Amino acid sequence: MQSKQGPFNYILVAFDQPGAKRWELNFVKIALAPKNAAIAIYGVRVSDPKDYTTKAKQFLSDNSQTIGMALENANFPSTATLPRKEF
Repeated sequence: MQSKQGPFNYILVAFDQPGAKRWELNFVKIALAPKNAAIAIYGVRVSDPKDYTTKAKQFLSDNSQTIGMALENANFPSTATLPRKEF
């Protein structure tokens, strides 16, 4: 996905749940550092008893840029200062 400013730094993961007649859409932003990482997830469930797939496509068309910009502008804490436990 891309805006006029360039590509967004997030991914979209979609799970089809036909028994519930819905799609679960998870927009995920990840920041990696040498010793730590941060993850932000924005999850949405789109359902419709008649045509949940069309409704999910419409949701993406209408909202993916707004969600992408919100994730793009989300501030993570400095990964260098996060607590770390080595395994």
